[in-house]
Amino acid sequence: MSQITWDVFISHASEDKEEVAIPLAQLLMAEGFKVWLDKTELFVGDSLREKIDEGLTRSQFGIVILTHDFFSKGWPKSELDGLFSREIGGEKVILPVWHNIDLEEIREYSPLIAGRIAANTKTGLKEVKEQILSAITKVGRKESIAKAIYSGKLSKKSIFQFPEGSILVSNCYSSYDQRPIIEEIVGTIEERDLLWEKVKSRGADSRLCSVFKEEDDYIAHMRRLNSLMQRKEV
Repeated sequence: MSQITWDVFISHASEDKEEVAIPLAQLLMAEGFKVWLDKTELFVGDSLREKIDEGLTRSQFGIVILTHDFFSKGWPKSELDGLFSREIGGEKVILPVWHNIDLEEIREYSPLIAGRIAANTKTGLKEVKEQILSAITKVGRKESIAKAIYSGKLSKKSIFQFPEGSILVSNCYSSYDQRPIIEEIVGTIEERDLLWEKVKSRGADSRLCSVFKEEDDYIAHMRRLNSLMQRKEV
């Protein structure tokens, strides 16, 4: 399978974007999940088919918002077919969400998808989010999503081995604002000496650190940590 970039791909009809897709995506991103949503992933000049194919193949799960509008459109049904093809080998991919539709109506459109246990927006989007989190936790997230590509002691040698553009974060924090004392984008080889001097000046040398391939991975990682901390406090 292609390298996983996103936790979930949200497949939906455009009519359901504002009411369901966007707020659900925001709830999941607040939990530290990386979400493929056309509103945030498509830009002027992009090939629609290529970007959707990329999202379908590089997302671990596909959230499918099932509505009457969904079944009346060509694109969403094609996305659902693509997700079904991912499950041929027995891998769980599709996470159905019903919105303003019931079992009998879904069965008329697709007996196959009607047989899946689904979340329902009647219970509220926060409850839908919790059910999705439970389903994902049961299966387990792919290791390549929002994971550090390096965790260990910070040394000058290690700094010269990190990929250019990666995010270096120390595991020690400022007593003033509780932020990591080092949060830096790793620059070119020529810039590494200056980075090492900054590391030493802040006392992060020989201390534990983490390196993330992309800023989005670091952001998703921090959101997930914050969410876990908040749940422990409740």
